[in-house]
Amino acid sequence: MQRRKWDPRTKTTVVRQGLKGRPVADVCTEHQIIQAQYYQWRGAVHEEDARVIL
Repeated sequence: MQRRKWDPRTKTTVVRQGLKGRPVADVCTEHQIIQAQYYQWRGAVHEEDARVIL
């Protein structure tokens, strides 16, 4: 199986769906990713937001 490449905008869109209250399991199923991947992306989004604020 070939790995997919996700651009930063798409990753942010996926993470925001979960942050807006949608169940993470549903978001992951829709985008065919595992929850560990979602939480890794979420951490990266939070780090990027912190850099922008500072």
